[in-house]
Amino acid sequence: MKSPKIKSIGEVVTDYGAKVMKVFKEGLLGRSLFDFYGDVKALTFKTKEVTTVPITPLDGKGGVIYTKAADGKLYYKSNEVSEVELSSAGSTLTTEQVQDIVGAMFSSNTETNITVTYQDADGTIDLVATDTNTQLTTEEVQDIVGAMFTSNTETRISATYEDADGTIDLVVDDMTTDTNTNVGNADMTLSGVRSIDTNDNTFQIKNGSTVYLEFDDAGIITFRASDAIDIGAFNLRALTLQSDVTTGTAPLTVASTTAVANLQAATATTLHTARNIGGVSFNGSANIDLPGVNAAGNQNTSGNAATATLATNAQGIAGATDADVTITSDGEVTVKLDSDNDESNQKFKITNNSDSVVFSVQEDGIVNMAGGTINIDGSNSNFELNSGSDIILEADNAGGGNSSTIQYLDAGGTNRIILGADSDVAILSNRASNGTVQIRANTATAGGSGEVTVVTVHDDKVDISQDLNVTGIITGKQREIYSQSFLDDLSTTKHYLPFKDINEQTTIYQEEAAMIMPCDGRIVSVTIRTSSLTGSGNMTIGVHTIGPNVNQFATSSWTEEETESLAISASDDYHVFHFAFSNAKHFESGDLLTISIQNDADLSGTAYWYVSTVVEYDWNTYLGTTSAEYDSNP
Repeated sequence: MKSPKIKSIGEVVTDYGAKVMKVFKEGLLGRSLFDFYGDVKALTFKTKEVTTVPITPLDGKGGVIYTKAADGKLYYKSNEVSEVELSSAGSTLTTEQVQDIVGAMFSSNTETNITVTYQDADGTIDLVATDTNTQLTTEEVQDIVGAMFTSNTETRISATYEDADGTIDLVVDDMTTDTNTNVGNADMTLSGVRSIDTNDNTFQIKNGSTVYLEFDDAGIITFRASDAIDIGAFNLRALTLQSDVTTGTAPLTVASTTAVANLQAATATTLHTARNIGGVSFNGSANIDLPGVNAAGNQNTSGNAATATLATNAQGIAGATDADVTITSDGEVTVKLDSDNDESNQKFKITNNSDSVVFSVQEDGIVNMAGGTINIDGSNSNFELNSGSDIILEADNAGGGNSSTIQYLDAGGTNRIILGADSDVAILSNRASNGTVQIRANTATAGGSGEVTVVTVHDDKVDISQDLNVTGIITGKQREIYSQSFLDDLSTTKHYLPFKDINEQTTIYQEEAAMIMPCDGRIVSVTIRTSSLTGSGNMTIGVHTIGPNVNQFATSSWTEEETESLAISASDDYHVFHFAFSNAKHFESGDLLTISIQNDADLSGTAYWYVSTVVEYDWNTYLGTTSAEYDSNP
């Protein structure tokens, strides 16, 4: 006899591709059998009553469950298991049986510091602890005492508990570094000669905040006395002698039969020794008049001002009141600043009557002008700036907001072309009505003028007349067109336009219809053309999104961002229907996007639907060039 035939018919799979069961035919009669890949779970499981007991399956073929028509009971058997009644009441354990099973688990087991006894009479388990030792160990005592030296107050001593060897380390601070020793109310007696080494510090004797004696390595800084002091024949040396006396008594009295060197009086009335100035004796008691200076006469000075060709140590040239000063030369006139090069950045200055500098030339060549305006005299005179390097025109824009500018005026004196700055942004503008800003280039094809306008900036657009050669990345808004055409009978079911393939979908999350967006953007328009129309109704196009970290398989989790509708009639064959969207943004970086199409009436049978969709991307919000994981929109 030939072996039974097995012929596969097919498999049942889920929407996600998971296999559920296999259907095949078996035996000479070709009976249909079902082979499940996993567990079978059901609220109700029914079997057909049989009058003939099924044959026992071969080894490896599993078992059979059946209901006998004779008694209506459920049975099971296999090659290894003889027929067993599954509906027998004896298959359920009693309470006593469960208690005996659990009680046996506490027999012949290991018990430490506890005794466990199963009481079969009342079905309970007795637990009795046997460890009564409450004595602390040495380590436990050490840890308790050691914790008393943690987070405590320690003054001039450090206490540390060493857990490893069970000891406490005590370290007293080095008292030799104490710089604030107080004697208190006790007297201090010094025997013999004693020295105080300040060691680059300051030594003070004070009462409260009043310092009476203070000195350092260089000598006495402060010495204060409450009464007169007679220093006798001792030397008194100080940079300044100062007294706090505020009465009419002189703060310092010096009585000496010999001259006191280097002594200065703050209120001296005369010089100790008179001196001659310009031949006139001066002791400081009164002003003097000098001949040739503020009195008639001459001073004995070297040089001859009447025929001088060089002014030595000249300080200034002053003209007569309301008179001009003219410097005439048959050659060059040279003004030399800082001739001995002992000063920094000296200036040649021109000031106004308020002594404000309006023009200056520094010795390093920098020219400064405060007036703000340069007038070029003469008709059609040119103003030329020649430089062997850069020419820099800089306006002070410390205030920001285009507060200082470089301007070009028209014939009427009105601001037209303005070059300015706002923070770190350079601004070039034309303030004429409907004015534009042009960038021109000199090319061989420009004609006689030699120039061609390459870029023209309007108030609402920028015109570029030549090729745009970009070697880098243009970051901004960019529009892209997608073909989403398909062939189908839409009826009134909501479908989703395909971004790939040619088949529209009825499930929102299908990979053919949903696409992940790399940056923010919007759907600009959806344009549709069709034919073979047989009905009339409204067509609606919708934009739907879902963000990261949200289950896309739950249709209710998607957001309908915007919809547009148009009326279509049976006479509109070959017409074009343009759906324009108005939202500024439909999706963000990382969103899934899908576009739906739905009719409220059956417009046609199976027909060709030609669809073009324009998507606008804002590349300023691009996810970036660095690999990263996102659980939300960035």
